[in-house]
Parts: sequence; C-alpha cells; structure tokens
Amino acid sequence: WVDKQIPELCQDMCRGEYTPFTDLLKTRVSCVHHTLSGLQCILQGVQNIPSTPTGVTVDHVSETRVTVHWYEPEKLAHKVAYYSVNFTALHSFDEDEVSNAFAWKKRPLEQTIIRTVPVNQTTLTLQDLTPLTMYAIVVTAHNDFGSSLPSERLRVFTHTSEVFAPRSD
Repeated sequence: WVDKQIPELCQDMCRGEYTPFTDLLKTRVSCVHHTLSGLQCILQGVQNIPSTPTGVTVDHVSETRVTVHWYEPEKLAHKVAYYSVNFTALHSFDEDEVSNAFAWKKRPLEQTIIRTVPVNQTTLTLQDLTPLTMYAIVVTAHNDFGSSLPSERLRVFTHTSEVFAPRSD
C-alpha cells in the first residue's frame, strides 16, 4: 500500500480490516480518490491473506471456562503467523450483531476479550469468564499482509454444572 501511495487512513481495506461498521464518513470521503489503488490492494490481499480458520468448535464449557478448537485455513495456511480468538459477552440470548449495530448508545459497552495464539496451536482454553453469560466467539488467522475474514460466530453459554436438588422442608 505504500508503493500505491494509499494514506494510512485508508489502509484498513488493504489489511483486510475494513467493515461497514468500523468505517467513518470521514474515511469514506477521504478514501474515494484511492478506490482503484484500494481495489488493487484488496486483490493483492486476497492472494496473500489466509482464508478463514475452519471447523471452530467449543467444549469443556463451565461456569467460567471454555475451550475453543479450530482447523487451519484451507488456503495459505503455511503463511499464517498467528491466530486471534475473540470472545464477546452478549447482552441477551438472541442478540443479533447486525440489528444491534446501531443501538450501541442504548446499552453498556460489550466486554470483549481477545487472545493471540501461536501458529502451531489450534486450541485455546480461556478461564475467568463471567458465569451465566452468553459469549460470541470468532477465530481469525493473521499474517504479514493482514487478517483473514473471521470464522462464523459460535455462541456459548457459561453455565454451572451443579445440580440443584429440591428442598425437602
């Protein structure tokens, strides 16, 4: 992107980090003159950025802990430098990321935990989660050129394994 003279403000699209929700009007207006260069940059990114990690699953779910597993990307797995695993606490069981994207002023900030995982590891156990909370989990592959698209969101509910017997009063 340096050789294409794309300003820092517009380089998110080159790194595979652009989303409509993170874009600002200022960015959109400032970057319109760099559209062709940006599209060329995106093409280069598609050729150099790994595909999405696959087969994301969870197990060993408890009140404060969950283990996430995934498989390496199908494309350019050999170019992955590290993975990131993103845990976002949801405010309701049926929360929809798209429908609530513009309702952020009405609710408290989301609790997001991001962990970096070495390339030779495709599992992560996260402890100290909030009990009785729904989390959305995504895994992303990263390399020197940028990041893959995130995996499909998995939802997991941190629950207790205790069994409550009825009182016999």
